[in-house]
Amino acid sequence: MEHCNHCRRVVHEPVICSACHLAVYCNDECAESDWFLHAQEHDAYENLMDLVVGSGRKGEASVYLGSVDALYDPNALDHIDAVVSALGENYDNASIRRLVGRERFHLRVTLWDEPNANIAQDFDKVADWIHEQVIWDRHVLVHCVAGHSRSTTFLLYYMLKYEGFASVDTALQHVQSRRPTAHPNRGFMKQLRKAAKNMQIVK
Repeated sequence: MEHCNHCRRVVHEPVICSACHLAVYCNDECAESDWFLHAQEHDAYENLMDLVVGSGRKGEASVYLGSVDALYDPNALDHIDAVVSALGENYDNASIRRLVGRERFHLRVTLWDEPNANIAQDFDKVADWIHEQVIWDRHVLVHCVAGHSRSTTFLLYYMLKYEGFASVDTALQHVQSRRPTAHPNRGFMKQLRKAAKNMQIVK
C-alpha cells in the first residue's frame, strides 16, 4: 500500500512525479505542493539545458529548454544564437542582457511563476519570435529560473503553433522525454489548454 509523498494519505489512484518518476502523490495538488520540497531530488536529473526541437547540428535550427544557470556557462551558450528569458522583476534587464551577450538575439518577458500570472498574453509574441529565429536557422534557448514552468509553457505553445504537435499532452510528453523536470504550474497549464482550443495553427 503506497502513501502520498506530501500528505501521507493512502494513495488509490497514484500521480507520479514528472521529474524523477519515483515520488507518488494522491492528486495533482499534492504533487504541485511538494514540487519545490522535492527539488533537490529533481536536480540530480537536471541539465543546464536540454535539446527539445531539432537536431542540434550547426546550420539547422534547434530549440533548447533550460535554466538561468545556462547563461553563466560560456560552454553551454557557445552554440546558442538567440535567447528567450522568462523571469520575474527581480532579474535586472541589463544584467541578463550582459549574460546573454551582444552577439545573440534576445527577448525578455517579465513574468512571475505564479498560477494566476497572465502568461497567455505573451504566448503569440514569444512563439512568433522563436519561429522567426528558427526560419533563420538559429539555435534558440528558452529559459526561466529553473527551466520547469514558465519556459516550458512558452515552448509548449510554440510547439503547438509551429511544430505540428496535435495536443498539449503530446507536446508535454515530448518535452518531458527530453527534460524530465519540465513541469508548468497548474494555472499556466489551464491557460495553455484554453489557448490551444482557439489557436490558429501555422503550417
